[in-house]
Amino acid sequence: MKRIILSCLSLLMLFSMLTPWKTSANSKSKLNKTSITMYTGTKVKLKLKGTKKKCKWSVNKPQIISVSQKGIVKAKKKGNYNVIQIDENYVPAKLEHKQVFGVTFEQGRQDLKIDDELLSNIVTKNKDIPQNALNDLKISLITLKYTQSNSVCYVKDGQAIGIGAGQQSRVHCTRLAGQKADNWWLRQCPKVLNLPFIEGIRRADRDNAIDVYIGDEYMDVLADGAWQKVFTEKPEVFTKEEKRAWLDQMQDVTLGSDAFFPFSDNIERAHKSGVKYIAEPGGSVRDDLVIETCDKYNMAMAFTGIRLFHH
Repeated sequence: MKRIILSCLSLLMLFSMLTPWKTSANSKSKLNKTSITMYTGTKVKLKLKGTKKKCKWSVNKPQIISVSQKGIVKAKKKGNYNVIQIDENYVPAKLEHKQVFGVTFEQGRQDLKIDDELLSNIVTKNKDIPQNALNDLKISLITLKYTQSNSVCYVKDGQAIGIGAGQQSRVHCTRLAGQKADNWWLRQCPKVLNLPFIEGIRRADRDNAIDVYIGDEYMDVLADGAWQKVFTEKPEVFTKEEKRAWLDQMQDVTLGSDAFFPFSDNIERAHKSGVKYIAEPGGSVRDDLVIETCDKYNMAMAFTGIRLFHH
């Protein structure tokens, strides 16, 4: 039997639809369904408790909908979302093919199983990798399976916080992803969380303002005539010293690489972003220097022995 698989965005919309909403401050109205499984040809009708409003979901005519806090049911983007029907029992071919100017390239499909065993060869003096760090390392490697090479991925607490991909130099990947990880952490600083934004500011404008504020070009948003468009009052500068002090609190970050680190400069850069655990294939002629640098910072590093190149 074929099951309907929704795009990630559609799923998010669906889950938001199924989340209980209050219709008013004094009402406890909520959806009477918390989850659904749909098959080809099925239809689902959802009803809000405490109101006469109803909404329908049909596989044959899908509608991505939401329920506002006032109980108003409406379609998202007129229901224009991709709904893909696939055979859940389909097994891809072992070989993948790409054609470039009449030349056909083939390679084995990337079906590597990423588990704890893959991370068992710990080559540093520090061999203690707790389970939560192992989980983060696996998330980084799974991400790298589907990321354009060269690539590295920083992960903390179950989420990718920095991905550097498609670079010709490995250390450029590490720097790029490290800067993204730093920005993720800086955005959580109380000085940033408490920025006095004007009422009704759009999310995109708010996010752009934060990115500029925590960056080197902060005066672009703090200059007279600029800050009034975003803030109710002019914030103080987030100084370089303040940022470094906050970044020094970011710890136990994990880092995965789709191929070996050729030089120890990658480890030096990763250390600045709080990296404690690393997974990479190994195999560089300078592996000893890379391991030595990890030992200097008491990092734990596992050699997987498998490259995850994706082109």
